[in-house]
Amino acid sequence: MGFKFPYQKIVNLKKNEKTQAEWLLARALENVKEEERSLEALLDRQQGQFARLSQASEQSAPIYEIRMIQGYIEALEKRIEGKRRDLERARRDAEEKQRALVEKMREEKIWMKAREKAFAKFSAALLKREQNEIDEIAGMRHIAER
Repeated sequence: MGFKFPYQKIVNLKKNEKTQAEWLLARALENVKEEERSLEALLDRQQGQFARLSQASEQSAPIYEIRMIQGYIEALEKRIEGKRRDLERARRDAEEKQRALVEKMREEKIWMKAREKAFAKFSAALLKREQNEIDEIAGMRHIAER
């Protein structure tokens, strides 16, 4: 007779929930990296426009060109602020997913411990039964030898 844990489906469910939480965290972390790369690209573009503005000012470029560059820099600043908010949201989401994963890991561990305890009880009972059978056989041999 083999060991059969009556709550094995719950153990499996908790394991699957933990795996899903791991995937969600990985996706959230990738989203954070994406937002960071996007922000970095905007900052680089902004620096390029500052350099372009500086060069245009030094070369006495027409005022409409300088205004156009300034307008683009302002638009980039608005996008950068929005991207910073997006990045902060992505980081909060990743932290939330991390907390959820920790909770799922804790739940899985609780059920795994329950399974281990049940298996230990089963093993002890099996060992005791085997010992009783061995004792019974030894007792029968002792009686038969008389």
